[in-house]
Amino acid sequence: MFFESNFALHDVSWIMSGRENGWRRKRALAARSVCCRLNASKARRDTTNEGYGRDGCALNFSPEWAHSRRQWLATPDGKIMTNRGISTSLRNTDLNLLLVFDALYRSRSTTRASEELHLTQPAVSNALKRLRTLFEDELFVSTREGMLPTTRAKEIASLVADGLGSFRLAIQAHRPFDAASATRTFHLYVSDLAQAIFLPPLAAKIRSAAPGVRIVTVDPQLNDAQQMMTRGQIDLAIGMFSGLEGEFHQQRLFEENYVALLRAGPSSIKETLTSAQFLDADHLIYTPTAGSHAKFEAALDAIFKEHGKTRSVAMQVAHSVSLDRIIASSNMVACIPSRLAQTLSGRTDVRSCPLPFDIPPMDIVQLWHAQFQKDDGHRWLRTLVYELFHDDRCGVVM
Repeated sequence: MFFESNFALHDVSWIMSGRENGWRRKRALAARSVCCRLNASKARRDTTNEGYGRDGCALNFSPEWAHSRRQWLATPDGKIMTNRGISTSLRNTDLNLLLVFDALYRSRSTTRASEELHLTQPAVSNALKRLRTLFEDELFVSTREGMLPTTRAKEIASLVADGLGSFRLAIQAHRPFDAASATRTFHLYVSDLAQAIFLPPLAAKIRSAAPGVRIVTVDPQLNDAQQMMTRGQIDLAIGMFSGLEGEFHQQRLFEENYVALLRAGPSSIKETLTSAQFLDADHLIYTPTAGSHAKFEAALDAIFKEHGKTRSVAMQVAHSVSLDRIIASSNMVACIPSRLAQTLSGRTDVRSCPLPFDIPPMDIVQLWHAQFQKDDGHRWLRTLVYELFHDDRCGVVM
């Protein structure tokens, strides 16, 4: 007997064949109960099939028609399957799996994904197995570089991200924000340097004023960050940014100057760094993933070109964690933000000094997408960041 249901999201079709008696009948009826509305219009008589409906008629179902449409089939032994092996109904899908997919796609790591989602690694691995069954694809391949997405994963990543972003906005829409009782997670796009500067005082303030609020930091490439902000996956970016397009708002927090970081031990460079020493030195370039130092680097390259010199770049690093130890063990010069230099002031093996050239200061801003402009919770976070870190001389909303 053939039944067709009219689900709102997609067509799910069933075929039950074989005598409906005993345990087979029970399993067939259980499968049939999933359908919300039954329609036997597609059934046709077939005297060669021993399938019987309640009315005793022998009914069958066209294999060609079945193959042309993704459908559920209940086999004579009561097993349920589809012509592609999976159901595409949201009714049968655990949407939490999409959160795992999104976290894995962004982090390329089951460890980082489990930390972000507050799950155990076995739970994330189990969710990945279910995702592979759902999408009939490996989705992520384990390599030395991490969990690399397959072509199929890349195809659906933006769709999943857009959907999750819409869900987040729908949940937060018109919900009054009370910091003392709020339970909300904000995702910040910051470099490791910005984490060292901003997070300690920000965390202390949030823990006292909004104990239920959680902060998660991310540091994808700038182009990826722009897309994530558009999808609502990043709430706020703090740092130096250039080249961002689209509906973004920004607010200056303060101006930042660069200084030179040098070895404090025996060196040909004395108390003052001369222009000749700077131009002839080997350089270490600090280029954090989150944010953009392109404007400063362009200004520095122009100075070298003006003096007919080519900058000697001996090393380039994306994180500031080991930068001081590298400088302490070499004669390289690193140009870094002054606030990073201040965090290293307690060390005795490195020192900072002014650059021998005049380079305009860079604006440190907080930046967000227009979709969050009127969000009460987001406005609370922006106000908190501004109050903690702004310089009154340049606190202008853009």
